Amino acid sequence: MTDQQIADAWLRYYRTGDKDAEWAVSELNEFSHQDPVRTWSIIRAINRTEIPDEEWRKFADGVLGCGPLENMITAHTDTILDAVLSEAKQNTRLRNQLSAIYESSVEPRVWTDIQAVLGLQQEDANQAMHRTK
Repeated sequence: MTDQQIADAWLRYYRTGDKDAEWAVSELNEFSHQDPVRTWSIIRAINRTEIPDEEWRKFADGVLGCGPLENMITAHTDTILDAVLSEAKQNTRLRNQLSAIYESSVEPRVWTDIQAVLGLQQEDANQAMHRTK
């Protein structure tokens, strides 16, 4: 399966409960512990998929953040963290996913780095408020 096929099936499973797509959840979770490069590629494919329904997008981002993203960062910090944080500076959805990670799951230095990037999220919100005034 391609990364996009896994991403599409993962989203379909969580959106509709399609049991025929459940394999994608297991596969992404397995990759998150064993193959950070593939996991990162699938997460990026999920994030490239437009989800117009805001409530559903928030749900998907939360599940992805406290699941495969957290697992990948925890298991492969030295390999993948810099790439994730670098992209998160420009990607609101990825910052939303990072905000779902549990502090107790990551090393203190990783938590500090994540919080620094999430600070950008608050800055973005403040700037948006000032633009609307």
